[in-house]
Amino acid sequence: METQIAPGVRKRVQQGYMQISEQLYPGEVIWAVASTSQLKPLMDILVITNARVIGMVAGTRSPAAAIDADAVSEVSMPVGRSKRAKLIISTTEGAEVSFGKVPHEQVDFVRHHVSLLIGQGFPPEIRQSLEADAAATSEREACAAAERAAAAAAAIAEREAMTLIGSEPKDKIWRALEEHASPGELAWLVINSGVAGVLAAYEDRLIIAKVGAGASFMTGALGGGRVATFMFEDITNIEYYSGIATGVLAVLTPSHQGITGPTYSNERAEAWRHSNCLPLGTVDYRRALPHLNELRRRISAAKRPIHGVPAQSTGLAAELSGLADLHAQGVLDDSEFAAAKQAAIMRHAPR
Repeated sequence: METQIAPGVRKRVQQGYMQISEQLYPGEVIWAVASTSQLKPLMDILVITNARVIGMVAGTRSPAAAIDADAVSEVSMPVGRSKRAKLIISTTEGAEVSFGKVPHEQVDFVRHHVSLLIGQGFPPEIRQSLEADAAATSEREACAAAERAAAAAAAIAEREAMTLIGSEPKDKIWRALEEHASPGELAWLVINSGVAGVLAAYEDRLIIAKVGAGASFMTGALGGGRVATFMFEDITNIEYYSGIATGVLAVLTPSHQGITGPTYSNERAEAWRHSNCLPLGTVDYRRALPHLNELRRRISAAKRPIHGVPAQSTGLAAELSGLADLHAQGVLDDSEFAAAKQAAIMRHAPR
């Protein structure tokens, strides 16, 4: 059915309704287009398809209002003083939806096509297509939700396998640690000091992460954070500077030194900003101490030199035999063979 344009429809309306075609159902076609006028919801075009009534604004892609044919209970078009008729559609659920005021010269046109739509009803083939799409979407969402739940459960299981000192870190901290690790790599020790940050130990390095609103404020990196990585071979020591109830855990390297004096005096407050320092209460430090001792042992092992096995030297007889084979194959001529043999004898001569 070719799209019908109501009499008196302005050119702007005739050009503007085509944008709605991107939002039509599969198999839905536009039957008729008319003018309307309404401020809330705003609309100036009335579109009647083979499946529903749509109100929209010229040039937009989304309907301001729409009612499917099988949801229509009653249609009324009372005429006002301006001779415009207000199109009101009552739904089967008891709601009333206004599609604005239609110019008097287009009232019969709109009434005819709305009646035609209601008489035909919602096309069953479009309903089947929509239900199939909804079922497929629901299945995809269910699969995605199951995958997210499985990933969350796996992440929880992985985190439970870690040694955690302190409270459970927030998601932003876990994400920061994951971003600074290889895929599938897990820390074996995590010390969470709340807003002060966290220390995470891996097989070959330490990470001190100070992220999140509280940590970024304390480090002076508002809205950001600070994440520092220390390779085991670069670490010279791990020290703890203790007060009565609080202290500072410091990772020392040639470029990151410790602190001196009372831990939380004014001049030592910079520990909150230092990349290698983690303010840590004494209670959590005592809980972490056995694991810190294991960490020190691993750091020491990483710094231990590995002695390779020296390659066995080739004997004089074997070397001369090899040169003779090369001479017999023509690789070495007589003079080259004689020179190589003399050099080999000199290398193996007693010194």
